Amino acid sequence: PARVLRWDGAKWQTVGNVTRGSLKAYVSAFASYNGNLVIAGSFLEVDGVSTPGFATWDGKSWQPLGSGVSGPFPPIGYALQVMNGELIVSGSFTFAGGVSANRIAAWNGETWRALGNGIDWGSAVALTVYNNDLIAAGNFQIKGGIGANNIARWDGVEWHGMGYVNRSVHAAIVFNGELIIAGEFSGIGGVRALR
Repeated sequence: PARVLRWDGAKWQTVGNVTRGSLKAYVSAFASYNGNLVIAGSFLEVDGVSTPGFATWDGKSWQPLGSGVSGPFPPIGYALQVMNGELIVSGSFTFAGGVSANRIAAWNGETWRALGNGIDWGSAVALTVYNNDLIAAGNFQIKGGIGANNIARWDGVEWHGMGYVNRSVHAAIVFNGELIIAGEFSGIGGVRALR
């Protein structure tokens, strides 16, 4: 199993063990939401509790996010971001709490909702907030033919393209009021860009 550890200032302590049957388990992202720790990754259980892809820890026990996410294959969680009181999650799932949600969804602590038509194929491995919009980055296209390749902006109502990025984006962050991205790409919207 993979482990989640915490440092108390003097020593490391195990918070949980994540497992994925005979496959390698790992945690890919953390978030703090409603006073709880949330993890995303490639796992089916945490300490024996069924939590495919995403789990939350209240300081005492692990639980799934509501009724969790699902799809044709056991889900993998990729990224987490808190925005406008909701936890945005991305991963390899097609349903969140029984709601059709293609690879990206929002959890408000009680219910799930889709973000538009979601992601057509691929995955968003990085999420951040820029100018009050959610930025999703990775290796994907947004459903609906809006021309969003590997990076897209969700304004709370619909998705928008941000220029054609010719290869995968692996990380995104806001720094000094600017959106910074990194990945395998060499061009964005016709502008040559170093990796």
